[in-house]
Amino acid sequence: WMAGVGIFGFFDGSRFRDCELAGSTGLANTGVCWCLAEDAQGRIYVITDNHLVQYDQGRFTSFGAEQGLPLSAAIGWRNTLNFDPDIGEFWIGMGHEIGRWNGESYQTIRPDTGEIRKIQRDRRGRTWFATLSQKGALCFDGTDFFQLGAEVGFPEANVNGIYEDREGSIWIGSWGEGLYCYDGDHISLLNERDGLPAGPI
Repeated sequence: WMAGVGIFGFFDGSRFRDCELAGSTGLANTGVCWCLAEDAQGRIYVITDNHLVQYDQGRFTSFGAEQGLPLSAAIGWRNTLNFDPDIGEFWIGMGHEIGRWNGESYQTIRPDTGEIRKIQRDRRGRTWFATLSQKGALCFDGTDFFQLGAEVGFPEANVNGIYEDREGSIWIGSWGEGLYCYDGDHISLLNERDGLPAGPI
């Protein structure tokens, strides 16, 4: 599955299949898809400028302010989404806060987090949040939030992306400081001295 500016569809192994999110669905203002996620039932969700849109076997359903989702075009490009099968809800990074949506209502979980750039669930069931505004990397372990900090050698960096590798290490892309790797105990840094090009990762 892939989504973007005027794009929503999937690659079936031989060609791209366009699902025509902005065309035949009749949903207004849905030409831009900012992020994409799949729930436990295989339904696909995308966040557009003003809505969270569900795609289920050819049928589209739109959720917005009427369902308690405070989405707006002003912060559309700063919205991100990830499904948590343990609780059966979506984590949503919306502007500068983290919230959860259960299909019917939205709840702010952690305000004033800094801009949320990426949400990543790891194999241990933890949910990671990449944040800008010098807020670093946040993690929800199923009970509480913790923030990577000086105790593991991680600075107050602007985090642009998070990814887990096959060994379970968490790779953290920064906004110009380099690429960090967290192995569960320590942080290491790759940057220009290691041949990594400068710029956001």
